[in-house]
Amino acid sequence: MEACRLCKIVKDDSELRPLRQHYKTRVCKDCDNTRARRNHAARPKTRVRNENLKRRYGLSLEDYELMLEKQQGVCALCENPPSARDRFILNVDHCHATSVVRGLLCIKCNTALGKFNDDPELLRKAATYLERSRV
Repeated sequence: MEACRLCKIVKDDSELRPLRQHYKTRVCKDCDNTRARRNHAARPKTRVRNENLKRRYGLSLEDYELMLEKQQGVCALCENPPSARDRFILNVDHCHATSVVRGLLCIKCNTALGKFNDDPELLRKAATYLERSRV
């Protein structure tokens, strides 16, 4: 049993977790979640998106928007617009070996390429299989 650093209420150890910035300081889950929501709400979504694109792919939000415009707002593979399931955004497709960005894909196409380990030969075999098995 220990008191939460923020609300000062004594709680069971299972209800406490380390405060992210200070791992020796422990706070209750409720206070930690409230703090995280407040911090997240204070950051504009465009800023967060820009930071993620920059960190993961070396792209700015402007670069992403230019790619999206060049692809006319559709998936580079299936040429469908992003759906509500995709949260109306296209994923940045990149080579995992070289980190080179290839284009913007919907979640289905991006996942499919990943399932085939980005292997063109395996994808050709899959296409041949599908064409051969048509009735």
